[in-house]
Formats: sequence, C-alpha cells, structure tokens
Amino acid sequence: MPRMSQFSPQGLANTAWSFADRGLGHAPLMESLASSSIARIPLFRTQELANPSWSFATLRFLDLPLLDAISAQSLRTLRHFNEKDLTETAWSFATLRCLDRPLLQSLSAASIKIILDFGAAGLSNLAWSFSTLGVADAPLMPAISSAAIPKMPEFVPQGLSNTAWSLATLSMEDLPLMDSLAAASLRLLREFNEQNLSNTAWAYATRGYSNPPLLPAISAASLPRISFFQEQNISNTAWSFATLGIRDAPLMAALSAASMRRLQQFTVQGLANIAWACAELGSVHVPLLEAISASSIRTLAALPRGPLRRAPGRSGLPGSEGEGPKAVLSLAQALAASAALEDGVYASVVACLERFGSAAEGNHDQLREPFPPSAFGGSGPGGGDPSAPCVMTELPDLCVLWKPPGWTVTVSDELAAPEPPCERAFAGSGRPLQDWVADTLGYARPIMRDAGAQFGLVHRLDRDTSGAIVCATTYRGYLLAQLQFTARRTRKIYVCLCRGEVSRARRWLDTPLRFGRCADGLWRSSAEQSGKPALTEVLEAGHLTAEDEAFSLVRLRIHTGRQHQIRAHLAALGHPLAADALYGGRAGPWCTRSFLHAERLSLDAGSDPITVFCRLPGDLRAALAAVAPCGAPARCLLRAVLGVGEAAEGAG
Repeated sequence: MPRMSQFSPQGLANTAWSFADRGLGHAPLMESLASSSIARIPLFRTQELANPSWSFATLRFLDLPLLDAISAQSLRTLRHFNEKDLTETAWSFATLRCLDRPLLQSLSAASIKIILDFGAAGLSNLAWSFSTLGVADAPLMPAISSAAIPKMPEFVPQGLSNTAWSLATLSMEDLPLMDSLAAASLRLLREFNEQNLSNTAWAYATRGYSNPPLLPAISAASLPRISFFQEQNISNTAWSFATLGIRDAPLMAALSAASMRRLQQFTVQGLANIAWACAELGSVHVPLLEAISASSIRTLAALPRGPLRRAPGRSGLPGSEGEGPKAVLSLAQALAASAALEDGVYASVVACLERFGSAAEGNHDQLREPFPPSAFGGSGPGGGDPSAPCVMTELPDLCVLWKPPGWTVTVSDELAAPEPPCERAFAGSGRPLQDWVADTLGYARPIMRDAGAQFGLVHRLDRDTSGAIVCATTYRGYLLAQLQFTARRTRKIYVCLCRGEVSRARRWLDTPLRFGRCADGLWRSSAEQSGKPALTEVLEAGHLTAEDEAFSLVRLRIHTGRQHQIRAHLAALGHPLAADALYGGRAGPWCTRSFLHAERLSLDAGSDPITVFCRLPGDLRAALAAVAPCGAPARCLLRAVLGVGEAAEGAG
C-alpha cells in the first residue's frame, strides 16, 4: 500500500478488479485504492474508469468521494463509452445505491444512441440499474423494450427475471414486452433458480398480469424446490399468487409448511406477506397464523432500538426496508384480515409505530404554527363555500378535513399492505386535495408538505365522493391513524342514493372484488370470486321515487377498503348509484354527480377516540328534494339523513 501512490491508472484499475474478482474486500487497501484513484482520475481512460466503480460495487464498498470523481470524469468522456462501459457504470452506481441523476441522464442518452447494438445481458443490466435506483427514464425504458423483444432468444433466466422485475418496480405498462418475457421464461423455466422463480412471479403480480400459462408453470417448477426457497422467496411467491387471486392449494400448502419451519428467519414484511396471502385467498391455516402471531411479537421486539435512520430523499419516516413502518402496518393489516391480530401483537405494533413516529418528528423543527383562519373559514358542507376544502376539527396529532366533490386524493398508499399498481391506477380528473393541504397547511406542519408521507392524508375518498377525511399533523398521528385503518378499527358510515329498491333488511355484501381495466379501457371494480375479499354492511334503506323511477336511500358501513367498493357492490346487486355513469347508474338533471357521501367517521389514534359527523352537502340535499319517499320508513330515513346530527348516532 505505501507504493499505491505510484501506480498508474491502469495499475489501480487492474488491482481493484483483481481483488473484486476474488471477493477480497480489505478495507485499508480499498481506501488506499480510492484515494490514489481520485488523485489520478483525470488520467483514467474509459475502461479504467469502469473497472474501479465495478470493483467497489462488487465488494459492496461505498466510497462517495471516489464515486463523485468517477461520475465527473465519466461525464467528460461519455462519448467514448461502449455498451460494457455504460452498463457497468450504471450497474455499479445502482448496486451501491448511489443516485446521481446527471450521470444517469447522460448514461441514458448515450445508451439510446447505440441501444440496438446492446446484447441481452446489457439490456437487462441497464433496466435493472435504473429500476433499482427508482429512475423511470421515459426515453430509455421504451428503447430497451424495443431492442429487447427481437433479442428475446438470447436472454438467460437471470436476464429474463431481472427485466420483468425492472418493469414491475418502475410500474411500467408494457404488455408486449411482458408477453415476450413470459414466452421466453416458459421455454427456460427448468433453468430458473429459486430467486428467478419468485422474482418473476412477483413482477407479474405487481403489474396485475396473471399470464395464465406462466403462473401455473412457475408453481409446477417451484413445488419440487420449496425446501430450497429462502425466506424472501417464500413470502414473495405466496404474496404473488394471492395478489393475482390464484388459488393453488398444493403450492400454498408447500409454502405454508416451509414457512412454519423457518418463521424465525422472516423479516416483518415476510411475515406480513405470508399472513396476507392466507387472508386474500381465504386460506385459514390456523397453526400457521398462530405461529405468525407468536413470531411477530418476537420479531417486532427484536427491531433495532438505536437511532433510526431515514432513507435519503425519502419521507420523514425512518426504518429499513422490510422492517420499517410500511412492513409493520402491513403485518397488522394482514393479521386483522384473518381475525388473527391479537392484543399482544397489536400492542407491539403500537410501540413500534410510536417509536418510528417519534424518530421522524426528531428530523424536523418542532415549532408548530397555528393553521391560518382561512383554513377553517366558514366553508364546508354547510358553510359559505362548500366547493373548497377546510379544516373541520383539529386535534393534537390529527385534523379532519372536509373533502368536497371534484377533489381527488391520489397520493400513493405506501404504508398499506402490498397492492398491485392497477389498484392505484384510477385517479380521475379533479383538483388534488394534497396540493391544498401542502399549500394551505404545509408551512405549519412538516408532514403536511411531505410527499413521502402522503402529506399526512391517511385514507382516500373517490373524486365525486364528499365527506370527512383524516389528515395527520404529526408523524406519530399519521402512523397510529394508519394503524386504525389497516387493522379495521375504524367505523366508516356512508349515505348513498341508488337505483331500484334495495331490501330494507340489514344485510352483508361480501362478493370479492377485482379492480382492473375493462374491455372499454376504463378501470372498474367487478364482482369476481377470484377477486379480493370485500365486506359492505347495509344498515338501513328507504324506498323513494323520482320521475316515475324507483330509487333507494341507503346507509352503509364498509369493513374493508377496496377501490370503488360501495359502487361495485351495489352495481353487482343491480342497484348502481344514481348518476354513477361508470357503473351504469343513471339519473335526471336533479342529481349532478354520483350520490355518495361519507357521513360519519370514528377512530382512536392514540389520543381520545373521535367521532366526526359530516352533514350532507347542498348539492345532495337539493337532489333529495326531487325524490318522494314511499312509506313511513323512507320518510324517517330521509329526515334523519337531512338532519344528520342525531341521525348518525343511530347509524348502527
């Protein structure tokens, strides 16, 4: 090492490569290589630049000053890079999780120029690198797709699974490439290792694309190898088949047995995935759920107790992947869905979330300014401007907002249980509520300007649905309120007007729902036995008429939170909401939007339990003025809905 300063650039590059090739990561040597390379970086030729970055990445030795120097020199000499130089540089920065956007943009532009000359390995490595860093480069990914499809026979199993994984990770819609990858994978499936099998299943499930020949073939190829599956392979495979609604009893039995033998090795997210698969497929494996519950308490207690680190560029929520807030909430939701969230596990979850929340608050200035008077401002469903959001109620860690119709809540639900992107695909046009939160309230509370924490918004309402929505003012409140929703401990009451005469008897609607793109290109939830479990409770109904047509005023409670759940369940009964064109509901000009209103919301997010009533807004009250009740029960319900206050107390 004393002579390292005398090495030429080629000598430094070759030395780094030799040690990496042998897997020898000697820290003092690597530090000396890094400092000597930085001093000579202007003299490095193209290949000599790629070798050190590849070597340090192979040994997982992160040296940011060296990467910065390599990046700067690469930007100056990029026009001389060939396919190997481009892909190795991208791979190195991705492996070390070093997000250098100027370098990535330049690598993308240089790669596109020669993309048709790339081989299968180069294409898959480039896709993997950009997706690992979370960079959905719009020009590059379609170029990779166009170049990859004709070269599909050249792909090896690792390249096929990596490319599929990359598309899924970046939420890219590319059915031609997915079809080509599936066909090529089927031909080579016997050569796939356990990681290739589980990654491929995960990729297609994440995109909501079952590809009937591929998934059964993955199941058949996996069964003989289940004993060799690692914890992540087991949990990802179970999650994938559950997400796609594929009820493969032999595979699930094998995965369950393998899980039982090694639960102590599972991360929090791994436990969540297995429990969630049981819940989604209706597979009540009591011994497995009991074992998961017991293991959960031990695993949660073993989470790091020291200072929690926040990922660079991410939200204010700390914790590592697989063991952070998302994983903990996913576990609670999965166990709750199987009625297996015992008090001991729930208490452990609360303790973890409070610690995560406190750590996140520590990343920010704790001075809390009051909300501006205009945020309250007499608006709301009964105020001066019902078309504008407002703060209805403010509590220590939460506030409740009025969401008018026409406003969207399109934040990504990163802290719920895993869901395929198709469930997040329908946003509709409208004014984003999160923009109002950030602009009006964000200066007063850090979380309300934090996109990574959904601006504090805890749940969603559809664009045309009005009502109360919970928004956290602290990270602690956000996580504990999320827990209330994921653990199904909230009480959400809705009022709707639908076509036809709904039975007045109290009843349950439990048809599974699947959300996806329909033949007309629109996204809807449809009632399918292969869909996700969904539960809606009809509390009371009254029959009315308008323009010689029958309608029903219905009060409901939802126990799950599927996309368009109320709309889809009622449409499946033949009673679509009035004016809900997407689900076939018509109405006259007296009803100008889908008649659905979130009337009551109750939850306990760590402070005193809260119950919020949100009176029916003016446009829906005007619509009810155009209908006539049929009989005393309907008149009573109509008065109750229009009166709201005492009415909601008796909502069931």
